[in-house]
Amino acid sequence: MKKLTTMPRKLLLSSLLLGSAFNASAANDTEAMGGFKLAIIEDAIGSDEISSGNYRQALSTLASSTSDKLSSYDRSMGECVAYLKINQYEQSDKACSKAIKLISRMKNKGEHAQYLASISYSNRAVSRYFANQDSAAIDDLTKAIAIHENKIVSDNLAHIQTKTLLTKADDANKPFYESE
Repeated sequence: MKKLTTMPRKLLLSSLLLGSAFNASAANDTEAMGGFKLAIIEDAIGSDEISSGNYRQALSTLASSTSDKLSSYDRSMGECVAYLKINQYEQSDKACSKAIKLISRMKNKGEHAQYLASISYSNRAVSRYFANQDSAAIDDLTKAIAIHENKIVSDNLAHIQTKTLLTKADDANKPFYESE
């Protein structure tokens, strides 16, 4: 199983305003993430803890927050990233899937909602990649780019395609049998 390390610092790579309350941002953690980028909801409850690498504290904060302070989508996105960063891929996948479901229910299907759906699929793709579900990860990134083309998703898609090709090349160079 692929392992993640901790996120040393946060650098905004992309930001898009949704209404007046939400910014989605990506943490530049490409070294620790094996070259992948994750998106979180900036200024949402738990996002500061996630950005500073306190993933278990973020999960605790998210779990103890009341629904009037935190939208279900924000909670799901935060849980998606926090669980991924502590290598709990099944929980991460569930949280990312919930975020995708919640954003698809939004009445406003404008560019902001498309962007959020796209980064939700992208986060789930990264989770699936680290859970050794490469085909599902590529499918998610393909859906993400079809919904809304943005730098986070296009970089993740290019990165996973490169990693998948390198893995196949390594596998092709392995001997068919092991010598004694």
